[in-house]
Amino acid sequence: MIYNIPKSFEIGGQKVKVIVKKKIDTEGAVGVCLFFQNEIHIQTHLHGKLMAKSQIEQTFWHEYVHYLLSHCRQEELSSNEELVDLMGEFLYQSLGKKKWR
Repeated sequence: MIYNIPKSFEIGGQKVKVIVKKKIDTEGAVGVCLFFQNEIHIQTHLHGKLMAKSQIEQTFWHEYVHYLLSHCRQEELSSNEELVDLMGEFLYQSLGKKKWR
């Protein structure tokens, strides 16, 4: 399946690689922002079943917000999952439907 998320992006002078795979190593999460490795990992399967395309794309935007806030040295905001999720939803709604190169 092809997801409407970038393979990489630049933010604050850093190139961030986006890795989409069946399972990530973080317990209980479907996405993870590895700030010091310049990577975002997105999981496609949950409990052995493929997640909906929109859920996978939304996960990217959620992790993007974590990366953005961390890069802005706003760790307290980045740890606020409710805020991060809302911001990710709004970004997905407004930008997530664009086609990435």
